[in-house]
Amino acid sequence: MNDVKIPPDVEKAVSWAYGLLVIGSLLALLQVPFDPRLAKIPSAFAVAFVMVLLAGGATWFLISKVKNQRNWARITLLVLFCISIPGMLKSIGEAFKFVPFFGFTSILLWLGEIYCLSLLFCGPANRWFSERPEEPTTTSGSFLEEEARFRTRGIHEKEQWRNR
Repeated sequence: MNDVKIPPDVEKAVSWAYGLLVIGSLLALLQVPFDPRLAKIPSAFAVAFVMVLLAGGATWFLISKVKNQRNWARITLLVLFCISIPGMLKSIGEAFKFVPFFGFTSILLWLGEIYCLSLLFCGPANRWFSERPEEPTTTSGSFLEEEARFRTRGIHEKEQWRNR
């Protein structure tokens, strides 16, 4: 990870995003038995579990990259959120039919996601993402610099030995 100080807004958005991801994953798994369409499928919970693991893992990866100042991850999260809006609206409407609690919690999760994204795209966070993070290097510099220093040192040592 880079040594650049993470702005408080980004730190807050990342913490919220991890929390929302965990809560949303659990909520998705808890909804399976209450959905009459899924209750008819014997392996519905196993399929839902695998889907939550895959989607959750990908989202976890993107959130960790946001924390590492990767602008592409921030933009990817925004695009995925925008793509999911129609499906999310439909699923919230259907959740109210089965168990209203799931509908209300889905709305709260959606509002939390909007809050996180607004933190990532406003003010100091925007400036922080526009800065270029330093690439990690070894303590002695890049490989080519080290090789050049070694060759130079070797030449100087040979000259000193000859001058004795």
